[in-house]
Amino acid sequence: MECGILLHMLYSLSGVITHIRDDFFVLETAGIGFRIRATQGLRQKAVVGKNLSIFCNWQVEQGDIYGFEASEELSLFETLIMVSGVGPKMALKLLNSMPAAQLASLILLEKRDDLSNFSGISEKTASKIIIELKEKLRKSSFSKTSDTARSLELEELLRMLGYAHKDIEAVCKDMDTRTGKIEVHLKNALKELSKNKLRKV
Repeated sequence: MECGILLHMLYSLSGVITHIRDDFFVLETAGIGFRIRATQGLRQKAVVGKNLSIFCNWQVEQGDIYGFEASEELSLFETLIMVSGVGPKMALKLLNSMPAAQLASLILLEKRDDLSNFSGISEKTASKIIIELKEKLRKSSFSKTSDTARSLELEELLRMLGYAHKDIEAVCKDMDTRTGKIEVHLKNALKELSKNKLRKV
């Protein structure tokens, strides 16, 4: 079977952790040990001798498998590496810098400076990611949530951006998030926070 076919087949793995190193761990399944380069959150869950299930992306040319806790992380990783100049290592760095929902929101809201500052990438690269991905993400699951989940997601995004719980409640309590895109509600909330001069914690 050709590697290209295997690449598209490999979506998830389950097995036992056999080795842990600084930049990867080994997941053994069906007698084969796979070297996994993973997000920080997933690496923290890796314990030698314990079972672990992951979502993954196999970069055949480099011979690396990248592992993720959630399918949403995998989806965003695969979207990021579509940007010219953004390889899998940079995409993993971006996902390690903040939760996937926050990363997607910064791209959707075209927050170039925040994307650059939080992740450590250059402003030029941040701009390129925003330009190439904002429309793709608007059509993805990151901008489609239920009414309740939308409200909770908005509060969580503001919390991850550093605002205090009482300030988030003050801004969100009168907002109608039942319709519209989450990025629009987030932009409106940030305007209110700025107008009221509410400071981050």
